[in-house]
Amino acid sequence: MSLKTKIHKLFPAIPKTNLAIGQKLYALKIKRNEGNVIQALSSQTDIYGNIGCGGVGLPTGWVNIDFSIYENVTYGFDCRKNLPFADNSAKGLYTEHFFEHLDYFTEVPYFLASCYRSLQKGGVLRIVVPDAEKYLRGYCTDNWDELKRTRPLNNDLYDEGMGIKFETKMQLVNEVFRQGGDHKYAWDYETLKLSLLKAGFNLTHKMSYMQSNDAKLQIDQANREPESLYVEAIK
Repeated sequence: MSLKTKIHKLFPAIPKTNLAIGQKLYALKIKRNEGNVIQALSSQTDIYGNIGCGGVGLPTGWVNIDFSIYENVTYGFDCRKNLPFADNSAKGLYTEHFFEHLDYFTEVPYFLASCYRSLQKGGVLRIVVPDAEKYLRGYCTDNWDELKRTRPLNNDLYDEGMGIKFETKMQLVNEVFRQGGDHKYAWDYETLKLSLLKAGFNLTHKMSYMQSNDAKLQIDQANREPESLYVEAIK
């Protein structure tokens, strides 16, 4: 179910075409419930949080947080600048293809600070994002081979995941890192490490698919692996 459909079910008097008003009302509904979510989690410890989980929330052993209420979402919450967890309450935090939706200046510092605050000493934050280095290396080659290994492109340069046929490599790069304005920043390991260190984390590691310092964080989606950067930070 799309966000537009969800909004229409919550506020049926609003035409589906007027998505902007619906989004504002939906955001207000989530905002008003923030205190209840924080209260519900205030006494929980040893949490594993799946942040921005979308429709792939895990059914057991996880607190699944997303702005949209999908089937396995535990709580609806706007996580861009704050998490609903108590200080030092989480053993592990996981976020896959959510972090690139945050504004580098106005949201990233607050999000990472909240992750650091929420984690126990020795807790692990695992971030998975599109790997800008992979895409730029592919762009700089003389053919499409590298980009075909990164994206599901057929011989006609049709991307089956995005539903778009590309004519140039720059079109693809723009679509990946802009996505109609939904994606706010392109990350490589060097830049993500810098942001994590600024947030207070002392140790950062460039990982790979299903490789983690905490076995419970090995929940990566296989279809994301070709394009993804995997980074972990330890408090």
